[in-house]
Amino acid sequence: MAFFSQPSVPGFRRIAGASPAPEGSPSENASILDYAIDLSSLSQEDLIFWNLTADILDNDASPLHQQARAAGIHNPLEVYVDTLLSKPSLRFRLHNGAPEQEKDFLAAVRQALSEAASRGLPERLVSASLKEHQLCDGLAREGVHLGYQAAQDMGRFWSLTGDMGYFSLYERAFQAFCRDKSQSIIRRLAREALHPAASAFSVTSPSPGLAEAMEKEKNTYLRDTLAALSPDRRQALISRTREFYAWSSRDAANGDFLIRPSGLPAPEGPADFSVTRQDGLTLYLAPVSSSPLGSFQLYFDIRGLDWEDRKLLSLYQLLLTELDTRLHTSDEQKTLEQEYLHGCSFDEVFPGKNAGENSHPILSVFWYCLSEDFSQSLELLLDIMTGAAYENRERILQVLEKYLPDYDLAKPENAPSLASSLAESYIRQDAWFRYLLNSPEIYDFLKGIRERLTQEPSWICELAGKLKSLAVRTANRTNLVFLAAAGEAALPSIKEQAARLLGKLPEAGDARNSGSLPPKVRRIGAVCDNPSLEIRMLGDFRGKPEFKGRYLPFLLALSDKYLRPAVRYQGQAYDSGIDFLLPDGYFSLWSCADGDGASTIPIFQNAGRALKTLSISQEDLDGYILSAYAQALPPVGRLGRAMRSMRRHFAGIDEKALLDMAADIPRASLADQQDAAAVIQTLLENGPLAAAGSRSCLEAAQMYFDEIIRIRPSS
Repeated sequence: MAFFSQPSVPGFRRIAGASPAPEGSPSENASILDYAIDLSSLSQEDLIFWNLTADILDNDASPLHQQARAAGIHNPLEVYVDTLLSKPSLRFRLHNGAPEQEKDFLAAVRQALSEAASRGLPERLVSASLKEHQLCDGLAREGVHLGYQAAQDMGRFWSLTGDMGYFSLYERAFQAFCRDKSQSIIRRLAREALHPAASAFSVTSPSPGLAEAMEKEKNTYLRDTLAALSPDRRQALISRTREFYAWSSRDAANGDFLIRPSGLPAPEGPADFSVTRQDGLTLYLAPVSSSPLGSFQLYFDIRGLDWEDRKLLSLYQLLLTELDTRLHTSDEQKTLEQEYLHGCSFDEVFPGKNAGENSHPILSVFWYCLSEDFSQSLELLLDIMTGAAYENRERILQVLEKYLPDYDLAKPENAPSLASSLAESYIRQDAWFRYLLNSPEIYDFLKGIRERLTQEPSWICELAGKLKSLAVRTANRTNLVFLAAAGEAALPSIKEQAARLLGKLPEAGDARNSGSLPPKVRRIGAVCDNPSLEIRMLGDFRGKPEFKGRYLPFLLALSDKYLRPAVRYQGQAYDSGIDFLLPDGYFSLWSCADGDGASTIPIFQNAGRALKTLSISQEDLDGYILSAYAQALPPVGRLGRAMRSMRRHFAGIDEKALLDMAADIPRASLADQQDAAAVIQTLLENGPLAAAGSRSCLEAAQMYFDEIIRIRPSS
């Protein structure tokens, strides 16, 4: 504990650093600017107060964001308390920035803190943020990783204080913060932050070519170090390496399980729900006992949008809550969203042929709110979706400047999701549709809109007309489907309000588009700015009766005993493994930060054959059965379970078949190994392969791909 108790060095410091980036990567407006204030002298209660205050400042309608916009800063900006390091700090972070923004950024931070210190923060904003925290607390049990997150919070608190009572302290602090109507806590914290004992400002900028230079330096160092070793030391290194490989290859199964496979509980059955049709609207309603909260989803039929419309859909979604509407300003929308549209998300959906009449392009909207607030939440959502003032050229340009870098799929951090998306797109229509609507082409499309608005201001009239038309044809009641999971007593009112409000939407008119999608590539590589590779190979078992649930544990055995040793410990990947997604009906062989795809891909391709000769004991298999069962049936809250059953019914997914497959997992036996190996090998031979990352790594493995594309958008 002595290390943690050392006082921070007082004063203000500046530091600049270079982050490794491949040759050709963009460096303009790609820096991260951080201003950090040391909070190590604060009490644990004050740290919780700062967490609550930072969330308020983080809102796009807060004085901090307003000050930043007034200074011409339109980059993504976030505020949070960083407790992952040895000493906690208050962090103000500017993304996609430039070093010369330091002065304006710091001025905006200090002006916002000064305003909070003297007058507090807008009461409406504080109230909305606290209500959002209450919603988050109420939804805590809906999270899959609740136990992990709670243990993490408790562990960190215990390591610093020796006390396990984090959540009781949080509850007391939260109630005290809520009772503080004069905002004395916020004003005190802001005053202290204006004159911190220790603070620092850092700029981290990408340095194109540094990634290759560091790799070259590493290889040179290793070569020179090896050459400088004496024969005796070289022989000793070889011996130690052999010893390590021998140790690493030894199996050390842990059979000390709390439960045996035979004692696993049966999977919980589908949730109860009803499906009714009223005035052309389809309503899915699921009762959830005594829940004050509800979860809601809308499926808008967008098959009437052609390809040009669908590209414009990206801008339409980007501008939601960013423009004034008939009823609310943009700032008001962002505040109201915290109260009435918690966790609101938009997604593109295209269910497969099993969905029958529901197999068509869809825009999905999902959110949570208190059941008693449902009417206000739906009215707000429909106003945001249909009432925006698209003539505000200046604001649209600011939004594009702020978020355009997020659409650059060539950025290194996008490589994992890009590889997964390309692989899944080959076997799932839904994934292929989503990729097309968020493809690299969208970056150039939005960039073209920004350039034309800049060069031709009058074009805003034409663009506004297109967006208004798109909004009407997107938020329509033709084939509209509504899903609700809420307390049983609240459902009749929710049903009545949904039918009344959604019934006011216009009809879509005749569909102009059949919904057909272009062909896909089975084995594809994508060149992006990642210095290594992210590799994915999938086995599609949906609708294949020859693949049984009892084979899933053998995938985890393959991961532990074959894939990870060969790809991670003997290859050049940071990590590797096998996952499966039972609802989506596929398993995935993956490697990340992989410097040698040419050696990894053949290992993937041979996985089924390798399983035939893999040494697996009964004790091993028991552990893999337990792990596979946990992965197949992750924890789900009451609202989540109800929504899951309704979504599966809508998409034509047989939930009973999924549960039967999960129930078959504990029946796995060593006698199934050979059959599992044969089926897994067949699925891999017919499945997709995708990799995203370094051009040189992809070219070294080009014989395994049907096509290699370049993701880097035009400059």
